[in-house]
Amino acid sequence: CAGDAEEEAGVAVEVGGVGKVLTVPEDGVWEVCYEPGEIPDGTNETEGSVSVTNEGGTTTATGTLYVDTEVSVTFDNNIVETDGTINAAENADGTTLTGSVEAGSTVVVTIEGVDYEAVVTGDTWSLDLPTGVIAGGEYDLEVTVTATDAVDNTTSTTGVVHVDTIT
Repeated sequence: CAGDAEEEAGVAVEVGGVGKVLTVPEDGVWEVCYEPGEIPDGTNETEGSVSVTNEGGTTTATGTLYVDTEVSVTFDNNIVETDGTINAAENADGTTLTGSVEAGSTVVVTIEGVDYEAVVTGDTWSLDLPTGVIAGGEYDLEVTVTATDAVDNTTSTTGVVHVDTIT
Protein backbone atom coordinates (compact mmCIF):
# COMPACT_ATOMS: atom_id res chain seq x y z
CA CYS A 1 0.00 0.00 0.00
CA ALA A 2 1.21 3.50 -0.72
CA GLY A 3 -0.09 7.02 -0.86
CA ASP A 4 0.62 10.61 -0.04
CA ALA A 5 -0.39 12.67 2.95
CA GLU A 6 0.66 15.68 4.96
CA GLU A 7 4.19 15.47 6.40
CA GLU A 8 4.30 14.01 9.92
CA ALA A 9 0.74 12.62 9.66
CA GLY A 10 0.22 9.19 11.18
CA VAL A 11 -0.76 6.36 8.85
CA ALA A 12 -2.28 3.05 9.97
CA VAL A 13 -2.71 0.33 7.36
CA GLU A 14 -4.47 -2.97 7.93
CA VAL A 15 -4.52 -5.79 5.36
CA GLY A 16 -6.05 -9.15 6.18
CA GLY A 17 -5.99 -8.37 9.90
CA VAL A 18 -2.29 -7.39 9.94
CA GLY A 19 -1.63 -3.78 10.88
CA LYS A 20 1.29 -1.45 10.19
CA VAL A 21 1.75 2.09 11.58
CA LEU A 22 4.10 4.79 10.33
CA THR A 23 4.70 8.53 10.21
CA VAL A 24 4.60 10.24 6.81
CA PRO A 25 8.10 11.39 5.82
CA GLU A 26 9.13 14.89 4.71
CA ASP A 27 8.27 14.32 1.03
CA GLY A 28 4.68 13.36 1.93
CA VAL A 29 4.89 9.96 0.19
CA TRP A 30 4.38 6.89 2.37
CA GLU A 31 4.61 3.20 1.60
CA VAL A 32 3.87 0.07 3.62
CA CYS A 33 5.33 -3.27 2.59
CA TYR A 34 4.26 -6.65 3.88
CA GLU A 35 6.95 -9.30 4.15
CA PRO A 36 6.37 -12.87 2.93
CA GLY A 37 4.20 -14.71 5.43
CA GLU A 38 2.66 -11.60 7.02
CA ILE A 39 -0.47 -11.89 4.92
CA PRO A 40 -1.82 -15.12 3.41
CA ASP A 41 -0.02 -16.28 0.26
CA GLY A 42 -2.00 -16.98 -2.85
CA THR A 43 -4.39 -15.10 -5.03
CA ASN A 44 -7.36 -13.79 -3.07
CA GLU A 45 -9.40 -10.83 -2.03
CA THR A 46 -9.12 -9.47 1.50
CA GLU A 47 -10.48 -6.50 3.39
CA GLY A 48 -8.14 -3.62 4.05
CA SER A 49 -8.14 -0.12 5.48
CA VAL A 50 -5.96 2.97 5.57
CA SER A 51 -6.34 5.64 8.25
CA VAL A 52 -4.49 8.95 8.13
CA THR A 53 -4.39 11.11 11.27
CA ASN A 54 -3.21 14.72 11.22
CA GLU A 55 -4.07 17.95 13.01
CA GLY A 56 -7.45 18.01 11.27
CA GLY A 57 -8.52 14.58 12.56
CA THR A 58 -8.59 11.09 11.14
CA THR A 59 -9.68 10.00 7.66
CA THR A 60 -10.25 6.31 7.02
CA ALA A 61 -10.77 4.46 3.75
CA THR A 62 -11.74 0.79 3.61
CA GLY A 63 -12.18 -1.60 0.76
CA THR A 64 -11.42 -4.91 -0.80
CA LEU A 65 -7.83 -5.51 -1.85
CA TYR A 66 -6.71 -8.03 -4.44
CA VAL A 67 -3.71 -9.98 -3.16
CA ASP A 68 -1.58 -11.91 -5.66
CA THR A 69 1.61 -13.46 -4.32
CA GLU A 70 2.04 -16.42 -6.62
CA VAL A 71 2.47 -17.59 -10.19
CA SER A 72 2.71 -21.11 -11.54
CA VAL A 73 4.48 -22.68 -14.50
CA THR A 74 4.94 -26.25 -15.69
CA PHE A 75 7.22 -27.84 -18.27
CA ASP A 76 5.77 -30.85 -20.08
CA ASN A 77 9.12 -32.57 -20.60
CA ASN A 78 7.52 -36.02 -20.81
CA ILE A 79 5.65 -35.10 -24.00
CA VAL A 80 8.56 -33.48 -25.88
CA GLU A 81 8.47 -35.21 -29.27
CA THR A 82 5.63 -37.38 -27.85
CA ASP A 83 7.85 -39.55 -25.63
CA GLY A 84 10.25 -37.21 -23.81
CA THR A 85 13.21 -38.15 -26.03
CA ILE A 86 14.57 -36.16 -28.95
CA ASN A 87 15.96 -38.51 -31.61
CA ALA A 88 18.05 -37.62 -34.69
CA ALA A 89 15.09 -37.19 -37.06
CA GLU A 90 13.17 -35.05 -34.58
CA ASN A 91 16.23 -32.92 -33.83
CA ALA A 92 16.75 -32.32 -37.56
CA ASP A 93 13.25 -30.80 -37.80
CA GLY A 94 13.58 -28.58 -34.72
CA THR A 95 11.94 -29.16 -31.37
CA THR A 96 8.88 -27.72 -29.64
CA LEU A 97 8.75 -27.37 -25.86
CA THR A 98 5.43 -26.70 -24.08
CA GLY A 99 3.87 -26.22 -20.68
CA SER A 100 1.22 -24.38 -18.74
CA VAL A 101 1.38 -20.97 -17.08
CA GLU A 102 -0.85 -18.36 -15.48
CA ALA A 103 -2.59 -16.38 -18.24
CA GLY A 104 -0.94 -13.02 -18.93
CA SER A 105 2.53 -14.19 -17.85
CA THR A 106 5.78 -14.05 -19.77
CA VAL A 107 7.91 -17.19 -20.05
CA VAL A 108 11.66 -17.51 -20.60
CA VAL A 109 13.18 -20.92 -21.31
CA THR A 110 16.88 -21.37 -20.52
CA ILE A 111 18.86 -24.06 -22.33
CA GLU A 112 22.60 -24.35 -21.80
CA GLY A 113 22.80 -20.78 -20.49
CA VAL A 114 20.86 -19.23 -23.38
CA ASP A 115 17.46 -17.60 -22.78
CA TYR A 116 14.61 -18.02 -25.27
CA GLU A 117 11.31 -16.15 -24.97
CA ALA A 118 8.34 -18.50 -25.29
CA VAL A 119 4.96 -17.67 -26.82
CA VAL A 120 2.12 -17.55 -24.27
CA THR A 121 -1.42 -18.20 -25.48
CA GLY A 122 -4.03 -18.22 -22.74
CA ASP A 123 -2.67 -20.52 -20.05
CA THR A 124 -0.15 -22.41 -22.18
CA TRP A 125 3.32 -21.58 -23.44
CA SER A 126 5.33 -23.01 -26.29
CA LEU A 127 8.81 -22.57 -27.71
CA ASP A 128 9.82 -23.70 -31.19
CA LEU A 129 13.56 -24.32 -31.29
CA PRO A 130 15.15 -24.39 -34.74
CA THR A 131 17.50 -27.12 -35.88
CA GLY A 132 20.94 -26.82 -34.31
CA VAL A 133 19.91 -25.36 -30.95
CA ILE A 134 20.00 -28.77 -29.30
CA ALA A 135 23.33 -30.48 -29.81
CA GLY A 136 23.41 -34.06 -31.04
CA GLY A 137 24.60 -36.92 -28.87
CA GLU A 138 23.21 -39.02 -26.07
CA TYR A 139 22.63 -37.08 -22.86
CA ASP A 140 20.05 -35.50 -20.56
CA LEU A 141 19.39 -31.84 -21.39
CA GLU A 142 18.40 -29.63 -18.47
CA VAL A 143 15.74 -27.04 -19.31
CA THR A 144 14.72 -24.25 -16.92
CA VAL A 145 11.42 -22.44 -17.43
CA THR A 146 10.83 -19.10 -15.67
CA ALA A 147 7.46 -17.36 -15.59
CA THR A 148 6.67 -13.81 -14.51
CA ASP A 149 3.02 -12.83 -14.09
CA ALA A 150 1.36 -9.46 -14.64
CA VAL A 151 2.21 -8.26 -11.10
CA ASP A 152 5.87 -9.41 -11.25
CA ASN A 153 5.56 -12.64 -9.25
CA THR A 154 8.25 -15.00 -10.56
CA THR A 155 8.74 -18.75 -10.38
CA SER A 156 10.93 -21.33 -12.10
CA THR A 157 10.87 -25.04 -12.75
CA THR A 158 13.54 -27.29 -14.17
CA GLY A 159 13.06 -30.46 -16.19
CA VAL A 160 15.17 -32.87 -18.18
CA VAL A 161 14.71 -33.93 -21.80
CA HIS A 162 16.58 -36.99 -23.00
CA VAL A 163 18.52 -36.46 -26.23
CA ASP A 164 19.52 -39.54 -28.23
CA THR A 165 20.59 -38.73 -31.77
CA ILE A 166 23.16 -41.52 -32.05
CA THR A 167 22.22 -44.64 -34.01
